[in-house]
Amino acid sequence: MCFGFAIALVFCCFSTEQAFAQKLSSGNSFLIEAGVGIVPGGGNNDFYSWEIPPIKLTAEMAIVTGIFGDKDFFTLGMGGGYFKYAYMDTSYNVAHIQALVNYRYPLTPRLTAYAGYAMGYYFDSYNSETELFSGYDGLFSEVYLGIDYYFYKNIGVFAKVSTGEALVEAGISMRW
Repeated sequence: MCFGFAIALVFCCFSTEQAFAQKLSSGNSFLIEAGVGIVPGGGNNDFYSWEIPPIKLTAEMAIVTGIFGDKDFFTLGMGGGYFKYAYMDTSYNVAHIQALVNYRYPLTPRLTAYAGYAMGYYFDSYNSETELFSGYDGLFSEVYLGIDYYFYKNIGVFAKVSTGEALVEAGISMRW
């Protein structure tokens, strides 16, 4: 988990002042994504079921541009989310916060592909003193691949596959 933090720190430390000040083309310097996790098959089995699918909100800021060409850029961001699940007929609420780093590459002015890493902390509502189930409480990390499509200049949709709580996530993207 420290690996993701180290990567973000290296990009921040070795970026020149000019790279931070450089204006990105087509308004990509600040991004917000709001999405919902899509759980294949409903994620239900005899012991475990989703009551509210994962919902996330992230905000990112471009920090380095033009590492591997003149169009690509890295973003650093923060996010949070919530989901509710049932285990053995007991419901649990889970909230989380996360820090993330993404590498983004615009394929066209409307289409951007990205790969990212996030790490954070889950806050679970289970009571560890009275229940045997350990829940989601604690540190987590995830990697993901995604794509943004902007049908208006600064508003679009995204989809990504992830190692997180939902294998597929989709939602709305905004950029400035």
